[in-house]
Amino acid sequence: MVLCDVGEMTSLEIWHDGQGESPGWHLASVEVENVTASRRASFVCNDWLHSEMGDRKTRRVLTAKDRNPLAQKVNYKVRRWRWQRLPFAL
Repeated sequence: MVLCDVGEMTSLEIWHDGQGESPGWHLASVEVENVTASRRASFVCNDWLHSEMGDRKTRRVLTAKDRNPLAQKVNYKVRRWRWQRLPFAL
């Protein structure tokens, strides 16, 4: 797809019209690349676009990964932990 340069992408709206045999789907993420300007934007969703699953939304506005602190990948190192048996069976 070739479009005009829209500059830095900060958000993305994605949806579907609910038509078809199986219209709902799970969206992990969206990657948009501007090949000419060598820019890439990542948008994390990890949710359903489905009228009967999850929160039942078929339209979402996603924030660019580098602008959403909750979508940032963070590495932690665990120094000490404690294991405890649950008092009931799962």
